Amino acid sequence: MWLSSASSPITTVVFLGTVQIGKLPAWIARHCPEGVAVVQGAPHWIAKEDGSDLSDFMRTFTEHAFKNVLNLDHENKMHVIVDSQATPNVLELLSQDDYIDTLESLVLVQPLGLNPQAFKKDRVATFKKRVTKNLRHQLPFLVIDRKLLYNHRQILRMVGFANAKTNAQYNVGLMTDGARHLKKLCTSHIPITIICGRKDEIFPPHEIRANLLKNRLDIPVIVVKDAPHSPLPTKQGMRLFDRALAALTEKN
Repeated sequence: MWLSSASSPITTVVFLGTVQIGKLPAWIARHCPEGVAVVQGAPHWIAKEDGSDLSDFMRTFTEHAFKNVLNLDHENKMHVIVDSQATPNVLELLSQDDYIDTLESLVLVQPLGLNPQAFKKDRVATFKKRVTKNLRHQLPFLVIDRKLLYNHRQILRMVGFANAKTNAQYNVGLMTDGARHLKKLCTSHIPITIICGRKDEIFPPHEIRANLLKNRLDIPVIVVKDAPHSPLPTKQGMRLFDRALAALTEKN
């Protein structure tokens, strides 16, 4: 966990998506105002190769990370920003009675688990096709964004893209549906905002909106022009993250 300042009480917690470790969470923390705790992406690659314990692993990581925040000086109620693959477990955690009262507001950035209808068949194959389409939007930035290049090297080094372990773990992750937990948070009148890139090919905003409508969830979806699905510390990811920070200011 990284803190944006050492002396201010924590007002906001940021949960990063998969493989956003090493320098990536530090870059985010340096970009934040005072009072922000940044939790790195869960190291899911150390879970079992067949994916059989992945759900428990991610759930335990998320809860322990949040408990570490609660052990520090913090406001009674905090804002939470959650990115991509971290979304399902953060939603599950915060919707529990033990934690829901700690939540002031919630911003979901390019979230996993809110377009499950897109991954009902051939989940991993569909996901990989979408990652490839999304990469085409990222290519122009690879030569000018060292943080994007660093992120992709991390993915190849830690996870890879075409192996049985990755396939098994991603298959489990893509099964998640966050609607049930979102409903509980909405019932508790927690302000929620969703931020997506218009060129996000993995979790596109029109699919998320359709799923919200299907589940009768009245949650605003803010679309950032021309942004693909992006790691938050990168140039395009920072556009999404800055909009998320702005959403917190607007709520206040």
